[in-house]
Amino acid sequence: MRKSSGFTLIELLIAVSLAAIVILGIYSAFQSGTSSYEKINASIDASERARLVFARLEADLRNSFIYSAQEARFSGKATSLDFCSAQNDIARRVIYNFNNSSLTRAVYGGISGFKTPPEGAAESISWLIKGITLEFANANTYANDEWLPSWPPEAASGAAAPAAQILPAAIRVKLSIRQEVFTKIIALPLGEKRQ
Repeated sequence: MRKSSGFTLIELLIAVSLAAIVILGIYSAFQSGTSSYEKINASIDASERARLVFARLEADLRNSFIYSAQEARFSGKATSLDFCSAQNDIARRVIYNFNNSSLTRAVYGGISGFKTPPEGAAESISWLIKGITLEFANANTYANDEWLPSWPPEAASGAAAPAAQILPAAIRVKLSIRQEVFTKIIALPLGEKRQ
């Protein structure tokens, strides 16, 4: 009998199978870690975008004021806002508009800016937004957690309600970025007095 000095076929197959199982386990763990890393980064990016949008909106809205005793010059719909705001002690007209996954902000100064703003002066403050919803509350609806789809609210006859002369008490902003929805309620200091 000769002494064999190598591995048998069965031993070789067992070794290759064990190595394949170990390599597949390592690959699976690596793939899972990479996938988790990408999801976390996407979530952080969405949160950061939402935080920046909310900070800009809140700064402008907290400085909003009533234009005159006859009109507040504040109008809002589900995807847009138009109002007066004080910036660096200067009265400005601020317009936010959401269109085609981009939220734009335009700021106009001077008398002409309050009447008819010039075209093309809007800057994009965030992109890759899936949607934005703005809802408005007066003192009564805010206390009851009811939100209005636009401001000023319409009177029963269809004419502008006396609310056209005041600011809303609060604005609820729902911002959709990627698969996440962020919500923030911004109270206006010069808005209606809460009861």
